[in-house]
Amino acid sequence: MTYRIDKYEHEKFASGKWVTIEGTSRLKVAYKGNAEYLDHLMEVEKKYSRKYCNELTADQRMAMHCEAIALGMLKDWEDVGVNGETPAYTPELGAEALKQNPVLLDFVKTQSGNLDRFEREISAPNEHD
Repeated sequence: MTYRIDKYEHEKFASGKWVTIEGTSRLKVAYKGNAEYLDHLMEVEKKYSRKYCNELTADQRMAMHCEAIALGMLKDWEDVGVNGETPAYTPELGAEALKQNPVLLDFVKTQSGNLDRFEREISAPNEHD
């Protein structure tokens, strides 16, 4: 079998794909190596470095990490409850949710590295061709 260089929907690496987390709740998660996430990560690292003079506590590192993920990996959500309501996704709400819920953080990180989610569907060749 030939290695396919077009195996993945690379255009979805940054925009993300929907994945069900629980019941009817869904998250739109991008690939962890997308350029947008990496750019956000560098920006957030610089911001925290200036603010805390390169000496971050564990809590500050976690906040920085969650902020970068909320900007570049977690793109949207549907039917996700926050304080009994289902608000629209914002990076600020996403970062707070990731900080408060380690299961959510682990889920997003795991799904962002799951390349199978980004595989391109290939139709079977037509036998009459």
